[in-house]
Amino acid sequence: MAEDQLESYRKIRSDPWEFAVRAVYTQDQKDRANPIKKFPANLDYLRMYFKVWQKKRLVAVPKSRRMFLSWATLILYLHDTMFNIGRQTAVVSKKEDDADDLLERMAFILKNIPEDVIPKDLIPKWEKTYCCIDFPEINSRILGFPSGSDQLRSYAASGILADECAFWPDAEDMYAATFPIIEEEGKMTMISSAAPGFFKKLVHDELDGEPDDGKRPQKKFPIDGIELWENPTNKFTVFQIHYTADPKKRNGDYRLAMRSGMPLSKFNQEYEISWETYQGKVVFPDWNKNIHGSKERLWPHSGLPIICGIDFGLTPACVFGQMQENKLVIFDEIVTTNMGAERFTELIKLHISQNYPAWNNTKKSVIMFIDPAGVQRSQSDETTCAQKLSKYFNPMPGSLTFEDRRTSVENFLCKMTKGQPNMSVDLTTCRILTGGFDGGYHFAESAFEIEPNKVRPVKNEYSHIHDALQYLCSGILGRRKDRSIHIPEPGYLFDRYGGINGNSK
Repeated sequence: MAEDQLESYRKIRSDPWEFAVRAVYTQDQKDRANPIKKFPANLDYLRMYFKVWQKKRLVAVPKSRRMFLSWATLILYLHDTMFNIGRQTAVVSKKEDDADDLLERMAFILKNIPEDVIPKDLIPKWEKTYCCIDFPEINSRILGFPSGSDQLRSYAASGILADECAFWPDAEDMYAATFPIIEEEGKMTMISSAAPGFFKKLVHDELDGEPDDGKRPQKKFPIDGIELWENPTNKFTVFQIHYTADPKKRNGDYRLAMRSGMPLSKFNQEYEISWETYQGKVVFPDWNKNIHGSKERLWPHSGLPIICGIDFGLTPACVFGQMQENKLVIFDEIVTTNMGAERFTELIKLHISQNYPAWNNTKKSVIMFIDPAGVQRSQSDETTCAQKLSKYFNPMPGSLTFEDRRTSVENFLCKMTKGQPNMSVDLTTCRILTGGFDGGYHFAESAFEIEPNKVRPVKNEYSHIHDALQYLCSGILGRRKDRSIHIPEPGYLFDRYGGINGNSK
């Protein structure tokens, strides 16, 4: 073999990206005209994924459909197995036949390696049988398994690929049983479209319950369509990929093509990475995360008051916003459980003092709109929720009717100023609010059989923060109309509220 050919082979053997770009062909059975395709080396997100996979031992990949991530991960594990001695790789799917189908993809890659790229004599001898690819000369093999808690207990694996694991009925049992077998050096890659359950908890580092705010992972957005973060508790690196990572899929035509003929809840789950299987119509269909969401941290501008919306009950919620010119900027949220009004008041005050100290003079620097029910006395307490809040704030009631509140939010979502939306929500801090916009805040399946003026959203974890947002939006629009309170515009001197100029960060 010539020296240049030998050097080329060394590169392919040592670098899975080089192997994929030069030696891999895949099969797209949905493309009748061109079913066999060369590896799409032009996609930057795939190069980034290969680098992350090589560096990190534990990787979780929530994804939109048809993003080539299953193929990419099969290529990575195939390369790792065929070019290393003694590898034992497990490919796990919901059913045994599904696992064998994944191994058939690996076999297809092996069969179609161009001989001018890797001569046949340099490809380890291999044999494909049902749920097994064996490389006997190097004592390496790839086995396919169905999901289940007992499938891999007696099997020592150097790598585990779990495909579409969000849809396994026994995913958590499988994870608990198989995680120990990779010990301290083996790799585990869990890849799936979004769905509620174990995979959602693993991705968001909630296997032991919801983490404290201080332990939430810090997300990075390295390229369009990619969210990347490290889970501090379960140690998984999360590589979340939305279809907009592919430049050809960023325009509205792709979304319309995929959306047509699909129920909205199914489309949101499989393409928009929505984690709940929502039933019924979403309350705010005009919300678009790519238009109204901000991947960069949003902060209040000094010179302007913070505006809060409050919903009461045993799960009180507070949303923090600000009018910056014509745009309503939502930059933070608080959602609690089993907390009374007095404790919740202290929590809001502490949150502002710690995170937005320039607004610490809250009676002057914070405008607050609350649930109108908060001005009524409870049967067990002579004081009202509003009176408890008035220790630090000057609370005012938002709109009483649901339809007024809903349309006030729509007003900000639908209107544009100079080509920019009139609402922007911080995706990094407002996790529950954006989850509600994505579909969590929805009507019941049979809601539209009810009289239109009696239709109400389902009460769930998303409804309280959305009620809070509605009080905020309706309060702003209502007070602007009747002029009973002035919502300052930029240029309004902040020291009238007891603060100083300059952004608060």
